[in-house]
Amino acid sequence: MKSLLSKLSYPFGFNIVNAIFPLLTLPIVFRAFDQDVYGEYVLVNVLYQLTISLFSLVLMQYFIREYTKCQFSQDENENNIFGDFLIVQILAMFLVFAFFLMLYLVFNIVSDVNSTVALSFLIPIISVSINFEWYFFAVQKYKILFYRNIAIKSVVFLLVFLFVESNADLALYAYLMTCSFAIVNLVTFIHIYPMIKIKKFDFYVLKKNIFGVRYFFTNSIVGAGYQYGDQLIVSILLSKFDLVSLNILKQLVGILAMVPSTVCRFIMPQAIVSYQKGLSDVFHRQFDKKYAVIIIVLAIFSLLFSPYFILFLTGQGYTFPFIDITICTLLFLVMSVSIFIDTQYSIPQHLEVITTKANILVFLSVLITIYFSVTYLGYKGALISVFIAELLGVTFMVFAHARIKKSSG
Repeated sequence: MKSLLSKLSYPFGFNIVNAIFPLLTLPIVFRAFDQDVYGEYVLVNVLYQLTISLFSLVLMQYFIREYTKCQFSQDENENNIFGDFLIVQILAMFLVFAFFLMLYLVFNIVSDVNSTVALSFLIPIISVSINFEWYFFAVQKYKILFYRNIAIKSVVFLLVFLFVESNADLALYAYLMTCSFAIVNLVTFIHIYPMIKIKKFDFYVLKKNIFGVRYFFTNSIVGAGYQYGDQLIVSILLSKFDLVSLNILKQLVGILAMVPSTVCRFIMPQAIVSYQKGLSDVFHRQFDKKYAVIIIVLAIFSLLFSPYFILFLTGQGYTFPFIDITICTLLFLVMSVSIFIDTQYSIPQHLEVITTKANILVFLSVLITIYFSVTYLGYKGALISVFIAELLGVTFMVFAHARIKKSSG
C-alpha cells in the first residue's frame, strides 16, 4: 500500500490541482459577481464540458488502451500511432465545434446564454485537436502534468485575483479560464510534437480507430447525458442560483471522485497487461480490497468535513444542509464502484458493451425521474435522481460480469 501511494503522489497532485482550482476561485468569484451573473458562466461551462466529454475525453481511454497494447506487443511504430490519433482528434474538433454550436443555439432560446462567454469557449474547442494528455497517462508521466498545471493555474489564479472585480469583468474571467484550458493542451502537444509522424493517409487505419472507439463513444453519449443533463434541466426549470448550488455540489462530488479516477487511471495499464498475460486474478487480489478501503475512508472524510469546506469557499451565500452532503457522498460511493468496474474489468477485457448497457440504463432512469424530482425537490432532486440511476447501473455491471465469469469458469 505504501508503495502504491508513493507512486500515486504525482497523479493525486495533478488531479487535486484540477479539481481544487475552480473551487479556490469561488471566493473571488462571489466577491466580484452577483449569483445570477456567475450562473451565466456556469451554464456555458456546463455546455462546454458536456461537449468535451462526448467528443474528446471519450477518446482518452481508447487511446490509452491502444497505446498500451502497442507497447506490450511492439507490433507497431508508436510514432505512427501518434500521427493516426492526431488525425482522429482533428476530426473530433470539428464535431466538438458543431455540437457546441447546436447547444448554444438551443439554450440561447430557453435559457438566454451569454454570447460573449460562449464565444470564449471556442479557444479550448480548437485546442481539442492537440490534446495528448492520454500519452502521459498511458506511460504514467504525471510529474510533467503536475508541474504544468501548477504553473498555468497559478498564473490564472493570480490574474483572476488582480483583475476580476465586478459583474463587468465576466467576459475577462471567461477568457482567462478558457485560455488556461487551451494552454494546457498546447503544452502537452509541444512536448509530444517531435514524436509525431504523420504517414500517408490510410483510410483503413482511420476506419479501424473510428470503429474501435464506438463503444467508448456510446458510453460517453449516455454518460454525459446524465452527468450534465441534470444541470441543464435545472437551468431551464429553476433559477441561476439553483444552478450554481447544484454545480457546487457536483464539484464536491467531482473532487471526491478525483481519487478513484486517479487510482483507476493509474493502474488501468497494469490491469490491461494482467489480462493479456492471464494474471487477472493476481491483479484483482492485489488491488480490489485496497481500492475499497480508500473510497470508504474518503466517504467518511466527506461526511465529516465537506460542510466546513464549502462554507469556507462560498461564505454565507451558499449553505447546504447535511442531507445534501450525505446524498453527494452516496453518489460518490456508487460512482467509485462504477469507475473501478469499467476501467479494471470491462476495458481490459474489451467488454465496454457492459458499461454501454449500464450507462443506457442510467440514462433512461435519469430521463424518467429528473423532471419530477427537480420540480418537487429542487436542485437536490437532481442529485437523488442521478444517485438512484447510478445504483441501478452499478448493479447491472456487477451481475453482468458475474454472469460472464460464471459461464467462462
